[in-house]
Amino acid sequence: MALRKRKYEYDLFMRTDTNTPSPHQWFFFSVKNKSSGKFKFNILNFTKSNPMYKEGMRIAVYSQTKAMLAKQHKLPSTYASWHRGCTKIRYDVSKLCSKSGVRSSLLYYRIMASCLKQVFYSLSFEYEFEHLNDVVWFAYSAPYLYTDLLQLLFEIKATDNKEVFIQQDPLCKSLSGIEVPMLTITSSKNASSPNSKKPVIIVLSRAHPGETCGSFMMQGFLRYVISAACVELRKKVVFKVIPMLNVDGVIVGNCTVCISGQDLD
Repeated sequence: MALRKRKYEYDLFMRTDTNTPSPHQWFFFSVKNKSSGKFKFNILNFTKSNPMYKEGMRIAVYSQTKAMLAKQHKLPSTYASWHRGCTKIRYDVSKLCSKSGVRSSLLYYRIMASCLKQVFYSLSFEYEFEHLNDVVWFAYSAPYLYTDLLQLLFEIKATDNKEVFIQQDPLCKSLSGIEVPMLTITSSKNASSPNSKKPVIIVLSRAHPGETCGSFMMQGFLRYVISAACVELRKKVVFKVIPMLNVDGVIVGNCTVCISGQDLD
């Protein structure tokens, strides 16, 4: 939810994870500007008291116009993808915890703050829009979507290496009916033998949807274990890889839990 506070300032509110009152931490939204200039955004309902923003972490940003210009070599390559940016980043106790700072329309947060003693925190930052009609995305961290995983699995399936055994099976179906993919990776020699005594290594990521860095690490890991550099290791072990355990949580944009409100850890 977004509320315009002033001409160049907006108050924002994150939704909670599905079927649970908290946490409030993951955000991912876009802004299309009709005028250039510096805008301020205040996300008012964080629940974490000691985030990395206090240690200097910045906002993940992606500008469609800057990305296009970077690919045309008119801007540094940094802008071609997600990067950390924004200025005047502050993380403080939210005005939601102040009786005078809560609008009557925000009844839910007034009840949480006053009756349930929930302490909310606010993240404020500024961003300067340099190009008209640019679409700029802001996020807690660079997103890695379920669609990105499907593209990676397609890439792996197309691998033309006879020394690698790769098999994709559904581990299970999520509560929403989506298949949770699992990969088996090993050496192609005797890979399907029922008497194989190779040790099995299980690797998984994204039990928490908001930990998108896990998917980027998983992508690098998968590309490595099917590469020529991993020949000897594939001869010795079988990898069982679950690249995205909480597919429902990723798809609906949760931070920690699945759609039933359960933490899969």
